[in-house]
Amino acid sequence: MTKDLNAHSNLINQIYRYLSTDLISEAIEPGSYVLDCGAGDGAVAYPIAAKGCRVMCLDMSNERLQNIEANSGELAVEVRHGDVNAIPFPDNTFDAVFSRMVLPMQPDWQTTVGEKIRVCKPGGTIVFHHNNQDNMDLSLQLASSDANRMFVEKGLTRKGRASISTLEEVSSANGASVVRVTPLSFFLTSSLLFRTGLLAEEVDAYEAELNRRLADPKVYEFVDWFERDVVKHLPLALNAMMVAVLRKD
Repeated sequence: MTKDLNAHSNLINQIYRYLSTDLISEAIEPGSYVLDCGAGDGAVAYPIAAKGCRVMCLDMSNERLQNIEANSGELAVEVRHGDVNAIPFPDNTFDAVFSRMVLPMQPDWQTTVGEKIRVCKPGGTIVFHHNNQDNMDLSLQLASSDANRMFVEKGLTRKGRASISTLEEVSSANGASVVRVTPLSFFLTSSLLFRTGLLAEEVDAYEAELNRRLADPKVYEFVDWFERDVVKHLPLALNAMMVAVLRKD
């Protein structure tokens, strides 16, 4: 672990790069033909390809796609330039479709999910990281003052945010069903762990203290254990994000 990273960066590295990658990989069967929507640096594509899958990486950045090609080695990884909101493949092409840190950037995430479902084969798996609307709703409900309520609204992006019921509605409308949802990110700055009762300067102090403590590997190991083994037993609304797994009808 790099000690000079701030707390938010450390936790993003842990939660997104490791835990969410594991959750996505676990949902995909070995030997599948898989589409990575918004492949970025290939951080999720590589381990999925390493388990015997053929992975097509889709991204709007030619530079990123070139880097993926250059670093894929003997893995069955291909690249294609394209938009996740208008995926350039026919219906029912892939056994599985996934994305990480893509839907939170999409103002119309419903279209993005619909496209993922469209290009997935019947019976196939669609899995993605998503922001949790229930967390924002509860944070606003529990905010201790107007100032804290404004802080919550400013700090939590409304893009790519959905409740379980909304996910189920969008999935059903596009011919899929929600198999499971796994909560993430109890400790992140966008959770209601502190946004509902602390002022902005107190939040800064929290992050500084958390970063100091994370310099101790034992504390970092605790956070890793808590996120992997405890968070899934907590109410979804306590966590800022989630990984949703869908099955196409």
